[in-house]
Amino acid sequence: RRAGDSTVDVLIFGVENSLWLGQQFAADLKRVFPRLNILAMSSNWVLGMLQTAQGHIEPRNFTIGASSFALTPGAIVLALSHSGT
Repeated sequence: RRAGDSTVDVLIFGVENSLWLGQQFAADLKRVFPRLNILAMSSNWVLGMLQTAQGHIEPRNFTIGASSFALTPGAIVLALSHSGT
């Protein structure tokens, strides 16, 4: 990884308990693979960033915005759900 490269290697997202579990997993994974950029986010935030249809609402006041949110080619994305769906 080059200095200043902020692309995401592993993106983990979920809601409520699933998000909490994802954040814990991201912290553990970061300890094992310190050079990876690992991000755990709310699924609502991720959807807000990825949707481009008319009427979508972009999340505001986050440290990561639409201009700085990018996945590394070959990134791993994990969607967590404790509801089974």
